[in-house]
Amino acid sequence: MMVIFTSKSEKKALLTVRRILDSFANRIGDDTWQTIITEDGLRAVHTALRRNATKNMSVSCRWIRSRNHSELLWIVGRKECFNSSGFVAVNTTRKNIRHEEWESQWQYLPVLKAFTALAALLHDWGKASVLFQDKLRSASRKADAYRHEFISCKLIEAIAVLYGEKNNSIAWLQAIADNKLDEAVILRFMQDSWQTGSGEIFANDLPVSAKAVIWLVLSHHRLPLPGVEDIFKYKGCRQEDFDALFAQLSAVWGYNNTQREDFSDSSRQCFSFAQGLMLADEDIWRKKLRKWAGRLGEILSSHKGEEGCLLLQRNLLLYSRMVLMLSDHYVSSMEAEVLKKNNKELYKNKKRKSLWANTDKKGNLKQLLAEHLVMVSDQALKIVHQLPLFASKMAVADNVRALKMMSLPAFRWQDKIVEELNRAVHASDSNKCFFVVNMASTGCGKTIANAKIMRALSRNNELWTSYSSSFSIWQPVAGSPSSVAENEQHQRNESRPEMVCGAHLRRLRKQGENKP
Repeated sequence: MMVIFTSKSEKKALLTVRRILDSFANRIGDDTWQTIITEDGLRAVHTALRRNATKNMSVSCRWIRSRNHSELLWIVGRKECFNSSGFVAVNTTRKNIRHEEWESQWQYLPVLKAFTALAALLHDWGKASVLFQDKLRSASRKADAYRHEFISCKLIEAIAVLYGEKNNSIAWLQAIADNKLDEAVILRFMQDSWQTGSGEIFANDLPVSAKAVIWLVLSHHRLPLPGVEDIFKYKGCRQEDFDALFAQLSAVWGYNNTQREDFSDSSRQCFSFAQGLMLADEDIWRKKLRKWAGRLGEILSSHKGEEGCLLLQRNLLLYSRMVLMLSDHYVSSMEAEVLKKNNKELYKNKKRKSLWANTDKKGNLKQLLAEHLVMVSDQALKIVHQLPLFASKMAVADNVRALKMMSLPAFRWQDKIVEELNRAVHASDSNKCFFVVNMASTGCGKTIANAKIMRALSRNNELWTSYSSSFSIWQPVAGSPSSVAENEQHQRNESRPEMVCGAHLRRLRKQGENKP
């Protein structure tokens, strides 16, 4: 077989590649080699390059199959130096000239960013209550009378009621952006809510933007769930819209603990904030809160009359909740030393009151509340920025020869599934999605079957995932015919052996061939 090697290696790797390839092939250019070589010889070249591979090495091998056809066999080292066909880029740029995020329908990304950032800055605001701060300082494990996320939602409700209008989703956001919030007025509203008993429910005349933020904050730990005695009342009950669903929500949906012996006194402490609400002494948190409230208000103003259609999209709420939960979990798991090192500006504030967000495993106070809110917001924005990459920038396992080969007779069911999927994909609309469940016993070849299924469903038959390290297809099923004879016959039937599949696949396959 005639092959051509092309090197895009750099630094010391360039000398290593030249030394190896000069031993096997004739150099026909500065970094190009050509030779006629056997399959065993090509395997030896591939092995030698892989053993000496570094981050600066990049070598491709092309098989010249005919006068007008060549095939990429493998790439050793950095694959980004070549495209999926093994061609080298003539010019490069760091500018986003393709804008795949537009083509991938990410036009709502600015809304997602502003919505998630604002919710992240308010998601644990209720931890400023007297009860929660006393609980952290005493390292108590006792459940709160009202969960902190419910108190956070009541604070958001207070702003929406005091500074907003029912049919105006921008007014309360503009009040935050213009720094018009009066802490004393909000604290009085919270006390009145507890005294009048309205602290158990939410107001019906809230603007849709406030309802969306409240829903996200309320569900960032757990979804609302009625009590055991009431859960069967809602069986088969379907709400017509989000407003009807929101009207059902109250503290009894898993956000209060009436079993506390001191429920009356502790509930009062949940609505009391002796150290304030951080609106006057936490400059960094307040600055970010004003920024993202203003940003969300600007976006909604350009969709006047359609705020509900924009914010209450199920995909938007789902992405926002996922990002908020992931960010909150990550920031809460960080060590105190790392937090202080990375947030020196937050700790320079001498005016601040010591409001805390959580403790470490030993019960010691760890994260300041303002610090936690700001960091969760920053982390959420980083994650939102990465969401479009799932559609366009995921690592591609391309040219996996093992997935193109026919399966062994014992695993021929894999090929039948792929054939059926190929017919379904070609016959269906390009925007249609598939949900596949693969259930089989151990040793039946599920792993490779899943890889083949993903390749059949993916764009241009590329495998948009990193394949598993355990390829069970190469392990013969107990009771199957003689695996050694079948594997040898299978290899003879193929135009090429499995050498381009990588050392890992070859090692696993050889292990399977040696089993009786």
